[in-house]
Amino acid sequence: PMAGTIDSTQFRRILTRNIALPLAVGALSAAVFVGIIVYLVNVMSLVEHSERVIGNANETSKLSVDMETGMRGFLISGDETFLAPYLTAKPKIAAEIDSLSQLVADNGMQVDRLRRVRTAQQQWEIYANEMIGLRRSNGDFVTPVRSGRGKMLTDDVRREFADFLEAEQTLRQQRTHIGAHRQVQLAAGLGDAGWQPDHLLAQRRPKHGWYLVNEGCCHCDGGPISRISSRGLAGGLGRKTHKLPAITVMASGHVNR
Repeated sequence: PMAGTIDSTQFRRILTRNIALPLAVGALSAAVFVGIIVYLVNVMSLVEHSERVIGNANETSKLSVDMETGMRGFLISGDETFLAPYLTAKPKIAAEIDSLSQLVADNGMQVDRLRRVRTAQQQWEIYANEMIGLRRSNGDFVTPVRSGRGKMLTDDVRREFADFLEAEQTLRQQRTHIGAHRQVQLAAGLGDAGWQPDHLLAQRRPKHGWYLVNEGCCHCDGGPISRISSRGLAGGLGRKTHKLPAITVMASGHVNR
């Protein structure tokens, strides 16, 4: 014979336990997922920030190249029109470096690299102004050029820009990797947290009547199966009392009383 009957209060307690716990776990999982999503949005915004910094730095480096190209054209030809790229880029490059400094203001190492970029660029501009002045006055600009001073200063500017860009590209890669890793974790978490609608259900089985089945506990370990009278079920679920078949609660282990 089956174990002793339990009343409607005990049935409510069992029902609450089987519904409240999954709901609590689901709410906690939802909170965690929301936190991860907020974190992902922040990471993606940092990636976009790095993209903007890299783009601006490339444009600033191009201005430096334009200045060098304009100066060389003028030194070779003596034609002032070749100075147009130099004269156009000169006022812009300082403003672009200032803008980059504001973008990376929260990164002390990048600010320091930009400071070195600015210093190297200023040193090159001093040299360029000297060469342009010598060429305009028909002075000897060939000897300073052959000394390699201009090449050394140009290499310094390019190296400082390259160091800045490399550091920012590394940051972008790290942030992209973190974002991708968190997305995989989120997707895996959503899959693991799936809650089947039949987690807790009542079903009618032929020749056995109505059963309340906790699908999450189907791995019964041989514990006793408790039986509820039709009157107890009717009271617990707020239904009218009818001549219902006996109701069996299947649960793992003993039913708490």
